[in-house]
Parts: sequence; structure tokens; C-alpha cells
Amino acid sequence: MIDLRRKFAGSSRTSAFIWLATACLVLALLILLLAGCCSSRTVASSRVGAGGLERTSGDDVYRLPAGITPDEVFDSRLLVRFKSGVKSTSALEPYVARGVTFMREIDIEDAFGFSLTAVKVENRDELASAYAELANDPNVECVWPDVIRTPSFVPDDPLYPTGHTQPGQYYLEMVGAEKAWFATTGSESVIVADIDTGTDMDHEDLVNQLWVNSGETPDDGIDNDENDYVDDVHGYDFYSSDGDPEDDEPASGFHGTSTAGIIGAQGNNGLGIMGSAGGNGETGQAGVRLMMLRVGTDHSISLSAEVEAVAYAVLNDAKVINMSFGGESGGSIEQEVMDLSWQAGVVIVAAAGNTGAGAAGGQIDWPAAFDSVIAVGATTPDDNHASFSKTGPEMELVAPGVSLVTTTGENDYTPDVSGDFTGTSAASPVVAGLAALLLSNNPAMSNVQVRNRMQITAVDLGEQGGDFDFGFGRVDFAEALGVNDDQVTVLSYVSEGNLLRWEYGNIGDYDFSGEVGVPDIMEIANNFGALTDDGQGDDALESWIDGDGNGEVGISDITTIANYYLRNVTHYSIVASYSPDGPFSEIAIVDFDDSAGGAPRIYEIEVPSGASRYIAVAPINYKGVPSEMSNVVDTGG
Repeated sequence: MIDLRRKFAGSSRTSAFIWLATACLVLALLILLLAGCCSSRTVASSRVGAGGLERTSGDDVYRLPAGITPDEVFDSRLLVRFKSGVKSTSALEPYVARGVTFMREIDIEDAFGFSLTAVKVENRDELASAYAELANDPNVECVWPDVIRTPSFVPDDPLYPTGHTQPGQYYLEMVGAEKAWFATTGSESVIVADIDTGTDMDHEDLVNQLWVNSGETPDDGIDNDENDYVDDVHGYDFYSSDGDPEDDEPASGFHGTSTAGIIGAQGNNGLGIMGSAGGNGETGQAGVRLMMLRVGTDHSISLSAEVEAVAYAVLNDAKVINMSFGGESGGSIEQEVMDLSWQAGVVIVAAAGNTGAGAAGGQIDWPAAFDSVIAVGATTPDDNHASFSKTGPEMELVAPGVSLVTTTGENDYTPDVSGDFTGTSAASPVVAGLAALLLSNNPAMSNVQVRNRMQITAVDLGEQGGDFDFGFGRVDFAEALGVNDDQVTVLSYVSEGNLLRWEYGNIGDYDFSGEVGVPDIMEIANNFGALTDDGQGDDALESWIDGDGNGEVGISDITTIANYYLRNVTHYSIVASYSPDGPFSEIAIVDFDDSAGGAPRIYEIEVPSGASRYIAVAPINYKGVPSEMSNVVDTGG
């Protein structure tokens, strides 16, 4: 189910909006029937962006789809989807005489099951009529202008009112990233596709974080992995059609370099900044991998480049896609690409857009407006709505988007070279970074679970339950990752029902159900023992904690468990059984503190009466204060 965000019953505008949306939907459906364009499909977004063929009243002058002008079409091009079995070259022959020329095939069949043909209308004045004729051609499934998108950033002109300017990466503290990093700082197994204007590929804070296509040999001019893209080692440039996604146009403001840094700039390397999911340099915690996909410049990102880049990301196992740009709708072509990508399990995040740019009428930009995409708005450093951030019923989440310090061109950082990085373009990669952290912490999470988790843990800043300005609210990394200031986590084996219960916190609650149940037990058992049948049909966890299989639970088992559940915590205490068959011969607090050096310190404590088996974990909180151990469950004999 895609439509997860239309729940603004508390909004005072809801009733009026429903009537307005209904009227618009009826009108749009009538337009679609007239156009005959992809008539078998409907646009799921509450704003129907598929438009269709329009005539002005009383004459034969054709228009492009509503809201689109020739100035907003890339190189006077149209994207045509021919019906199955129709050859594009033959079908286009009747149009050649009137200046419609074949440009290229956009092969996205492996990803989405269909291809597109890009054609150019040589005479720009004939663009609308050529679109109209193709829309009514029986050989054509669908046609849409190759609309231009623009990155969603705010100019840094001296007189532009960007609001407050805060030193350093204030936004990471604001969203609770420091606490969230207790759980994970980002795994190399998670690939984030940043579809943007390219990046400074040699930037000191990005060069080690780039995704590597292992099937491709760098710079040999050969398509080694036979995927139709030559030398696509770290991604691809769909704007210049080459394997180097370098942002080589300084006039673009190094937009893609800045969004990439917010997501995954290398952490803990003594240089520059820390990306939201940039890792801490340790194996398994070295940060997410950035797949760089260039689709244009700050003033020209075509729909054709966008959909091809999305297809590439899906086929190459990207788990998260960030798109900090937007504009007019790409119609049912773009919607189907987004919907199929979502169905493939990808988390798709996009900027909601800034006022004065993108979609006309102040409406939230596409692709963010589609239901399969998470629309992200911007907030100020004091958690207010940023005045430039577009609003609407499609708004889902917000994040800081004013004066974000991040990477920029020339191996530098904002604002030194390109000025402040402000806009929904800056907010979108913050949310993409959180999605990447959730998947790093629990690779088994689906995109639906990631989306739900970000929604239910967001800080509600507007009307209760959701509104047009803030959606579900401002993302909260710490809440989403389940890391609280004073976290006490208790693993206890309970013979009744064979449940593991966490009395505090939720480390181990893999499915975020609020309790540690059978799916969570299976995950733990797969890592620290096996579920074995004791003949009573209850799948007792007979070896659930003896990781090294030596017949007892010792220091090696405890440290293994601690490293598994608390990979990024360097100072924590564990209460554990050293004799699983009880009663306890010894209970100890094992205090690990990497900063102190030397062996762990072990302190004996009183043995609970009648207890036979439990393990409790009590990390030092993010302020360095030991958490209080209390209410430890006595598991009995």
C-alpha cells in the first residue's frame, strides 16, 4: 500500500480540499479521456499530474499538458512510449516531414518492463501540435513532454532572506543524530543513489564513500559488465552520457556535491564534516556507499535523464534514492517509474520544492508529489516552517533546510565556495540519511517499515496528526533508531511462551512492533544459537546465548552480543549469567571502556534469589552518565 500520508483529518482545510480535489480529479479524468494518453492508468497522486491534450475554446490551437510551457521542455523533446510490438522507427516516419526527429531509445525495460523513445520537434512552435498528434496516434501508448527539473535550492544572494545562520552542522544535533549513532553510523552494505548534478569525485570527504561497481574496470572504455554503460565504476552521467558523474559546471553551485555530503560524507576521519550516515571508520561502520548519478545542471534536469537514472539505481541494488530537484509532473510515465521502484523495495525521497520555482501555482513539485515518493519540506534552526518551503497535502516529512554546512566543489565546504546551502534540496538528503541509517541498523526492514518508522517517530510541529506545512513532522533520528538518553535493555528468557522481553529500550525489536516477539527471536537465534525442538512443540531456545558453543555463557559470548547490539557504543556495562543451567554461580558487571584501555573490569554483585538465566545490557548514555539498572526480570528456573 503506497498511500501512507493522506491522514490530515485534523486540518481545518480538509473538507474544502476534498471538494476541490474531487472537482479537479473529475476534470482531469475528462482531459485524460480526450487525450487518449495512457487511458488505462490513473495518477495516484491527489494532484492529477497526467493532464492531457487540451484545445483552446473555439479554435484548433493545441496546448501542452496543463501547467507546462515550451520553455519548461528540455530541448523541445517529447518522450513517447509506443505500444507493445510497435517499432519506433516505422511509427515515427509520418512525423519526419513536419520536423519530428528520432533522438534516442531510453531502455529501462530491464527495470520497469517498457522503453521510451526521445524525439525532438525541430520547430519549437510545433511542439504542442506534435504532442497532440502523437497523443492521438493509435500506435502510441503514452507521450509526455521531456519536462525540465531544477534543483530545489535557495539563492545565496546577500539580500535573499534565508533566515538564521548557525555555525557548524547544527542540523545533526537538532535531529538527534549523535544519539542515533549509538545504534549505527551507517553500513557499507547500504547503497544510496544520489540523483543530482554530479559530484566532486575527488573530494576528501566523499572519495572513500563512493559505491564501486565491481563488474567494471575503470577507464578502459569497455562495458565490462555488459549493462550498456561504459566505465560506470561509481555511477553514471546521464546528462553527458559517460561514466564520469563529475560535477564539472561550477555555475551549478556544486549542488550534487552538497547533497551527497549531507547523506554520506566520511565520518571520524579528522576532515571536514560528518554525513548523516557517514560511518565511524570501522569495518561494518564505515558509512553508506554513495552511487553518484548525474542528470543535469542547476537549470536543466530532464525527465528522460531522471527516469533512466532511477532505473539504473533499481537495477544496481540501491536501497535509497534521493532526488533534490523537482518541477512539473512527468505524467503517467514518471508515476509508473516511481511506483515500480517503490514496489521493488526502494525508499524514494525527494524535495518538496521552493516557492518561486518548480511546479506552477506554488504546488509541491513532482516527483515528490507522487504517493510512492516521500515529499520533504524544510524547517529553520528554531524548528519553524521555512518560508521558502512549499506546502500541500502531499507533504510527508520535514527536516532542517537552512544554511546547512556540507561538502562543496573544489574540495571545500559550504559556505566557503558556493555560499549557504539552503532549501528543500538540503532537507531531502537529511531524510534520505535517516532512511539509510535504519536500513544499516536492520537490513531486513522493508521500505514500508522504514517509511512508517520515520513517520511515527517524527516530532509533530504543526496541527496534531499532520498538516500541509510539516506533514507528519520533523524527523527524529534518535527516536527512529530507538536510542534514548537513558537506555536500559534487558534480554530475558521467559519459559512461558519462550519470549525475550526488553523491559527498557528496543534494541533487538527488529520489526518495531513494540515488543520482542518470534521474528526478533529468530533473528537473535540465527546469530547467537539455534531454535531447537525440546519435544514439547514450543521451540525452546536451548542454546540461544552460548555463541561459542563451549557449554557456558562466558566473556566471549557477552562481548559478541555487546558488539552485535551496541556496535557504536564504546562504554557500556553488561549484567550476565556465567552458568546457563543455574542457579548462578556468579553474576558480574563487565565494564568495557575503550577510552580507559586495558582489560574489562569485572565487579561481582549479589546473585538474585531463584534466578537461573538472564542477560541485561546497560550502556552509558550519550552524556557519559551510566544508566540505572532496574527492574531486571527474574526468569526463574
